[in-house]
Amino acid sequence: MSLNRLERLRATHRGRRISERERVWVEATESLCSLMDKEKVSRAELARRLDVSPAYVTKLLSGTQNLTLATLADAFYELGRSLHVTHGPMSAGHAESPNAVMKLNPPRVRRQSRTG
Repeated sequence: MSLNRLERLRATHRGRRISERERVWVEATESLCSLMDKEKVSRAELARRLDVSPAYVTKLLSGTQNLTLATLADAFYELGRSLHVTHGPMSAGHAESPNAVMKLNPPRVRRQSRTG
């Protein structure tokens, strides 16, 4: 999307709302992908843990499938993390109302390490 088109989109209330939705989606998927990389969990392995197809996980992370809070919570849970949603002030150029910010916190109960 060109900068001019993006500026026109953000000039309207509806456009700013769409832009905010996209920001939240990008933040959520980047957090999930980052955690997958850190934990060295592939898309196929996450799919196995979630009992879904690898194609479904790919669709979730690419934006072609609806990414619900339930799906996010399940994915983070299967990676040993807890997802928390908070709000904060809008970034510059948006109306004054809260926006979603996702934070990761360690699980309350840690898995026992396997010793062999």
